[in-house]
Amino acid sequence: MSRAATHTWTDNLTVATLGLGAALLVLFLLIELRSHQPLMPLSIFANRNRSGAFALRMVAGSTTLAVLFFLSQIVQNVLGYSALQAGFAFLPLGVGVVITAQITSRLVGRIGPRLPIAVGALVVAGGLFWLSRIGGQVSYVPDILGPLAVLSVGLGLIFFPTTVVAISGAARHESGLASAVLNVSQQLGGSIGLAVLGTVAANVTSDHLAGARPTHTLINSALTAGFTTAFELGVPIALAGFLLALLVIRVQRPAQKPVALPEAA
Repeated sequence: MSRAATHTWTDNLTVATLGLGAALLVLFLLIELRSHQPLMPLSIFANRNRSGAFALRMVAGSTTLAVLFFLSQIVQNVLGYSALQAGFAFLPLGVGVVITAQITSRLVGRIGPRLPIAVGALVVAGGLFWLSRIGGQVSYVPDILGPLAVLSVGLGLIFFPTTVVAISGAARHESGLASAVLNVSQQLGGSIGLAVLGTVAANVTSDHLAGARPTHTLINSALTAGFTTAFELGVPIALAGFLLALLVIRVQRPAQKPVALPEAA
């Protein structure tokens, strides 16, 4: 998938490795179905809410990794930041996710995980739409920092509740497996999202440079056009996460502890 972004999906090696990967995945699933002590019991996917959490993390990962990659190219190649400066430029995203996740952990205890996840997906869609509006003149504060702040809130609303949903109801010996599959889902989504959105960005960039003399300004403009198109494509992906949260997640609000009534005199 990483190769597809630079060598196209029809490249012989890309097709061969994707086919081999698909065949090995089918073989792995068959082995797990027949094994008495499977490495990954497929029963972990039997719970509707848990499978929904896995899918939601995949959706979140598909947009998050692409955003980090594309924005790192923009801040370094277009804005001229060094690698260290680029790292600090992304610091608000991590801080925002941590703060929002802390607040969300209390919110989930009151209203359940479904609504925060759905709202988080909408917020992520808004952040991606903001990024897709970046024009030819890019500056950090309005064009990068603002969307990063929005995305940090959306991701913070998604990460903690999906963890709760994935682990809830799992047997004690399966809680570690559920957490591992959740993380794998996010990484797999990131790989797929970066490959697909990266291909889109590369094609748009190539179209802008076709037949023109590649100047520094033109290259920056072409890169920005490619990345913003990819961000725009990420909006419906995030909206799919919103629908997924509403239609699949069915975890109810945690039951309140009964209040003891005073004894009659």
